Amino acid sequence: MIPSVTARTGSIIYPLVYSAAVERDPDGSRRIASFLTLCCFQVSAVTSAMFVTAMAGNPIVQAFANNYLQNDIAMLDDDTQSLTAFNWMLGAIAPGLLSLILVPLTIYVLHPPLSQDP
Repeated sequence: MIPSVTARTGSIIYPLVYSAAVERDPDGSRRIASFLTLCCFQVSAVTSAMFVTAMAGNPIVQAFANNYLQNDIAMLDDDTQSLTAFNWMLGAIAPGLLSLILVPLTIYVLHPPLSQDP
């Protein structure tokens, strides 16, 4: 089991991205490599926020949220409110998928992968 998003991105994703960038851009301009690296870094941050078990800090936030739900919302009729892993995923799926679409497009606009000839 790989313990963190940094280890997962650095040891599994980065070598794949590097190989793809070298294959696609053998002249060494590094524009494609930097674009892919930026995308992978940002996408790994988004996917880490989408799932409770994807990052070490998420279970801590889950515990704080459950404590808040039990203490501050206990006055409601339904006192069985808790933040489960499924509820976390359900709440994060829409903004996560939107971010997974918009982040690479934003990086493409700000840092295009293709070199421009003058």
